[in-house]
Amino acid sequence: MFNATSRQIHLLDALSAAALRDIAAAAATVSEVAERLAERYELDRTAVAERVAAACVEFDRLGLLERARP
Repeated sequence: MFNATSRQIHLLDALSAAALRDIAAAAATVSEVAERLAERYELDRTAVAERVAAACVEFDRLGLLERARP
């Protein structure tokens, strides 16, 4: 994934990439994204929720997310 602002390239695993695509498609909570991905890929919901939460923390740290406005 290329961040045009920082001009850095970030390598993502498949689930992190899917989470980022899902977030980019529509503003959502971490729980909503995890639920959709777990259902889509028939994965354990708890494990997916943990991985998506960790990925979002990293995305935020790297400046790849912006908070949705209420």
